[in-house]
Amino acid sequence: RFDLQGIVDNGDIEKSLEEALDIVTRDNMHLFEIDCHLMMFQFYLRYGRTEEATRSQQRAQDLIQKKPHLKDYKRREKELKLLADH
Repeated sequence: RFDLQGIVDNGDIEKSLEEALDIVTRDNMHLFEIDCHLMMFQFYLRYGRTEEATRSQQRAQDLIQKKPHLKDYKRREKELKLLADH
């Protein structure tokens, strides 16, 4: 994970997030895929891109619901709710 604060060029942020998402999706790294979608959700909200934010939020939620018995996935669900409430 990386922090979006202090990074000025949002084009670089988006490109990095998309590259990370490609890697973790291809390699079936579901927990990291959720993390990418959470970061993308946060990024899109920050820049007023609500349609993309909603898609990232929904994808993260879908992945979390696929693995309800895993503790790390439940933690991500709490993070998703906190982000959605802001």
